[in-house]
Formats: sequence, C-alpha cells, structure tokens
Amino acid sequence: MWTCSECGRTFLNSHQWHSCIDLALEEKLETATGRAVAMYRVVEAAVRRCGEFRIHPQKSRIAFISVMTFAGVRLANDWVDVSFIAPTPIDDEKIRSVTCYGPTSFAHTVRIADAADVDDRVCEWLCIAKRRGDQDTLDPQAMVEPVTGRVLDRLSVPVRAEVVTRAGRLVLKPPRYALDVFELQPALQASVRGDVIDATAEFSDGDGWIDCDPALEHVGLGEGDLVDVTLRAAL
Repeated sequence: MWTCSECGRTFLNSHQWHSCIDLALEEKLETATGRAVAMYRVVEAAVRRCGEFRIHPQKSRIAFISVMTFAGVRLANDWVDVSFIAPTPIDDEKIRSVTCYGPTSFAHTVRIADAADVDDRVCEWLCIAKRRGDQDTLDPQAMVEPVTGRVLDRLSVPVRAEVVTRAGRLVLKPPRYALDVFELQPALQASVRGDVIDATAEFSDGDGWIDCDPALEHVGLGEGDLVDVTLRAAL
C-alpha cells in the first residue's frame, strides 16, 4: 500500500495518479443544495450497511474507499449521480452507463433524485461494490460474459491513446476482455484535440485488432499523432 503524503489517501500502486485534495466532508457539502445533501446522506447510509469504509471528498465527487475506491457520489442541484464498481456488468433499467476498466472492473452510474430511488437493488449493488473495494471479488483470470440487453446501449471501454499510422489509420488492440463485453460490433469515438470523431470499427478475424479510418485528415492529423479512443456499444 502507498499513502500520498499530500492528501493521505492510500493506494495499491505506488504514486498512483489521483485527484489530490485535502477537503473535509462538511466543507464539500456546505456548497451543495439541501436536496443534494439529503440524497447524499441516504446513499452514505446505504453504504454504511455494507461495512466499514473511508470517505474522501474530492473536487468533483465524494469517494468511498476500503482497500481501493469502490464508489463515489457527484452532487447536482436536484439529484446525485452514484457511481460504483462491480466485477461484472449489471443489466438493469436503473443503470445510466457502464464503463469497462478491466476484466473485473465495471463502473456503473445510477441517478438518485429521491430517497425511494435507493431501493433494494441499489443497496445490493453498493454492497457488491464494497466487496469489490475490499478485493474479495478480484479475479484477474475471470471470464466475462458478453453483455446483452439494455446495457449494450450504454457500454463503453476506454482505450489508451493510439498513434496515427503513415496511412492515416488507427490500429487498436484493446485487451481481450474489452472486446468480449460487446455482443455487437462496437462503434469508435476518438477524442482529438478537443474534437470528437465518431466512426465504425472493423474487427479482423480472431486476433482482436481493430482497423479503422475515422476521417482523421479533416482535423489535420498525421503520422505519429496521439488519439484518445473510446469504444462504445453500437446503437
């Protein structure tokens, strides 16, 4: 375990990147609306029923941490968005988005606008996330089943920055788990110097490579330029 000397947060990996800010919870909450604070308290109470954890307020959210960060709350005026990590994707109409960060790390988001929104399903998901934060469900060799149903329309997989080739193409090789979670061929979204380019992605046979040409020339890209890529479920 590594502890940041600036903010006191602990991490599994030494010098792990994080939002380094030392802010008391009440300081964070005093800038929020009364409704948002009330919703946050409901969520926090639900997580406390799952076991012990630490609360770390950050600039953009309030993080819940055990061995690792497993959930967080972003405050708005009339609602809060609750994100949490689960070892497998959850297919439910309450889930607003799913992002795959690893073979056993799927970030989910739900919106809480009323205390009743924190129902038995949400409470169960938060406890699943807490166990993931404890690393009780950590299994790097886990097989991930293809995602089906509603989740397909909300699934995304961030891919590290890739380099434009001489031919003006991006050739991506995401990890196998990142492809296995798609039941359908994914679409590609490339972020280039603030511009967002949407394109289709073509799988080659069996090896997981994706070769695509998302009209890169119109933003002046050339050989060696870096492009941040996200694979999204094809609609």
